[in-house]
Amino acid sequence: MAGRKAMDPRDRFAEKCVTRASGCVEWIGHVTRKGPLGYGVFSVGRKVWTAHRWLYEQVYGTQPAHIDICHTCDNRKCVNINHLFAGTRKENMEDAMRKGRMSHVTRTKRESHPMRKLTEGKVRDIRALRALGSTLKFISTLHGVSIQQVHRIVTNQSWKEES
Repeated sequence: MAGRKAMDPRDRFAEKCVTRASGCVEWIGHVTRKGPLGYGVFSVGRKVWTAHRWLYEQVYGTQPAHIDICHTCDNRKCVNINHLFAGTRKENMEDAMRKGRMSHVTRTKRESHPMRKLTEGKVRDIRALRALGSTLKFISTLHGVSIQQVHRIVTNQSWKEES
């Protein structure tokens, strides 16, 4: 077989890592997108992994698909095993919120939200119209919001009724 000799995946992985002063072991191989926001990408055979997930599973075993491999250091390119932990998507998002990394998420709700289209009165009207049998499409057109938003309101997923 011509070409380069096959390397052990662990050796190939190690070649793409650099230790930083911060303690992070940063991935310098291919990333999911340019700039600081990308995750490291590593392939073994025909399977493509995020680098941090591949490493975590080499150390701790296969993780269910619904489990995220999260970074305590908040550096997406970091593959320092001591900076990684397994958690649900919810736990990962809660961790990000605690650390103030989700500045794009507005924490204000209801009428205090700067992009609001509805008021408490309009929400009561939406629920009343739906209870009387009006269609989601009719209500959404009447109030200038999406059908999905009307559905979220009438199913109490949005603008939750206080119990």
